[in-house]
Amino acid sequence: TAEVDFEDIDALVLAGGFGSHMSAESAVTIGMLPEALLGKLVCAGNSSLSGAAMALLSEEKRQALFEIQKKCRYQ
Repeated sequence: TAEVDFEDIDALVLAGGFGSHMSAESAVTIGMLPEALLGKLVCAGNSSLSGAAMALLSEEKRQALFEIQKKCRYQ
């Protein structure tokens, strides 16, 4: 697990079904997310199609994705 404090998080993006149909306030109310993140939650909707189009149409965006991939670690 990552040792991250809520203060270290600039934004938490809710995407997909959660981002399309759930408000940040509802996610906190039902206990899905902590209240400490309420001001940092962004509901992005179903963003996978937009991301795929950006990667296909922009070499710069595609390279940015590869850089993110290099930084990912799985445990």
